[in-house]
Amino acid sequence: MLYYFSITNDIVGVCCQKADLSKKMSGNLSQSLNTIRADRLEILLVATNPTNCANSFFNLALHRLAIVKITINPIATSIHNLDYCIVGEKHDI
Repeated sequence: MLYYFSITNDIVGVCCQKADLSKKMSGNLSQSLNTIRADRLEILLVATNPTNCANSFFNLALHRLAIVKITINPIATSIHNLDYCIVGEKHDI
C-alpha cells in the first residue's frame, strides 16, 4: 500500500505504478487519517521527512496509524509515535 498526496516527481509516479495498491490522500487531515486507519495497518514506513511542518505527512506522523511505525529519517525520531528508525552509513547526523 502506498499513500501519497500528489505525484510531484518521477519517483512518486514509479512507486505508484509498482505498488500493489496506492491511495491518494485528500488535503483534509481527518479524511486522510480515516483512510489509513480503515486499512488497519500492522506496519507503516514513513519514507519522507515528516518533520517539515509544512508537509502534510507531519500531521499524519503525529498519529498512531499502525501497530508499528518506522521512519528512515533520523531527525523524525523525536516524533512520539514513531517506533523505529532505519538508517545506514550515509545518514550521518
